[in-house]
Amino acid sequence: DGDGIAEYQDFIDGTVADCNVSGVPDACEIGIGASADLNENLVPDECDVHFRRGECNDIGAIDLADAIYLLNYIFEGAAAPHCLDACDMNDDGHVNLADTVFILVSLYEGGAPPPAPYLVCGVDVGADDVTCEEYAGCPLSNGWEWMILIDHRI
Repeated sequence: DGDGIAEYQDFIDGTVADCNVSGVPDACEIGIGASADLNENLVPDECDVHFRRGECNDIGAIDLADAIYLLNYIFEGAAAPHCLDACDMNDDGHVNLADTVFILVSLYEGGAPPPAPYLVCGVDVGADDVTCEEYAGCPLSNGWEWMILIDHRI
């Protein structure tokens, strides 16, 4: 009813966010600690798109092809990656040549690895405007979905 207090009718109307369809408003889940919100975007982490930093081309490995993909995007006008956050390899909030240099030094010169999430899927905990709209390399971002997958295989 627009009074700022989440009520049953607000759920029916779709005016209260409940991304994981738990029947509890996202803000309440975060507030009571039932859902984490590490990147403080007011969306439970299980509802955010999960990705692996450095895997810019989203084909399954972090390698030279990711650096080439990013260079083509930056300098050749190739299509933008669906997950720019995966291409922000140094997590400075910008996708640019420094990211290509960072991953190459990391892979071939023994430099520092990219910040998390790097080898495992996760969300970006940094506060910046670089986003991740979709990422096929981590299709199951919610722990419950993993449990359902495991249950079906048993």
